[in-house]
Amino acid sequence: MSNDPRGPSGLPEPGKVGVSRLRRIVRAVFLVLAASFCAVFFTSRWDEVRSGLDMLTPGAVVVSVLTGALATVFSLLGWRALLADAGSPVAVRPAARIFLISQLGKYIPGSVWTVLAQVELAREHEVPARRSATVSLLTLCVTTLAGLVAASLTLPFSSTTVSRDYGWVFLTAPLLLLLLHPRSVATWSGLAFRLLRRKPEPLLLSWRGLGAGVAWAMLTWAALGVHFGVLVRSVAGSGPETWSLSLGVFALAWVAGFLFVVAPAGAGVREAVLVLGLSSVVPAGAALVLALVSRVVLVVVDVVLAGVALCLGRRSVSMARQRSAG
Repeated sequence: MSNDPRGPSGLPEPGKVGVSRLRRIVRAVFLVLAASFCAVFFTSRWDEVRSGLDMLTPGAVVVSVLTGALATVFSLLGWRALLADAGSPVAVRPAARIFLISQLGKYIPGSVWTVLAQVELAREHEVPARRSATVSLLTLCVTTLAGLVAASLTLPFSSTTVSRDYGWVFLTAPLLLLLLHPRSVATWSGLAFRLLRRKPEPLLLSWRGLGAGVAWAMLTWAALGVHFGVLVRSVAGSGPETWSLSLGVFALAWVAGFLFVVAPAGAGVREAVLVLGLSSVVPAGAALVLALVSRVVLVVVDVVLAGVALCLGRRSVSMARQRSAG
């Protein structure tokens, strides 16, 4: 589906011009809302975050930022792999624009804005809305399952307290395994649109494509483990248990926050799990500060990467229009 408002004669078609203008307005409102909620978060917790930055080394902060950005890139590549396997391959640059800008939606209360943003942005690249929405949900399922795997592989060797208190999170693993089977994906994706009184369009995935998505998701969690581990290490000191504890607690905290859908980006829930999980290596106050610093780092990463993607997207559109005019 093209967003070019010009008809065969080369002149703008009134109907398409109106739709194109409405979409630009909706996207602008989306960006303003996301920026506003991010700004509220920064201003409300800045004193705590600043005290946390004071007790961290500059090297740890830099590594945390870089690995946080790397985790986002891995997540992007996993989403792109699943989208390609579903029948809509998208080049890296436009895929980055779609994915990175849509990530700002998770900071708006409601937990659906990321999916809606991906659907809208993917329209520009002829990705069917139903396919885009299904792949977005599928990516969340893959990421959640990979997070549970990461937590289950590390927490038994580092912390039993958090596993006991938040063990209910692991009960979602069998359901996720069932939902991610290729035949099951085809069934629930077709049924979902049938219930919405839309033409059913089952999503057909291969084991290879699904495996690629899971592999990228595991790399995402490895990067996030380092992102959080370097922060914890700055306070708690080095040790083999520090890295496994950081990865396991962070993964479990993310999954718990994700399942608590009423909180934007898992705010509050994630911090509670991190404080409990780190109680054996750092004081509760320091653990809370580390949790907040981690969240600030990831928010900054999301905002910066979205800004870069937005600028590159505008440049690509401008170049395309110049070639068309020439």
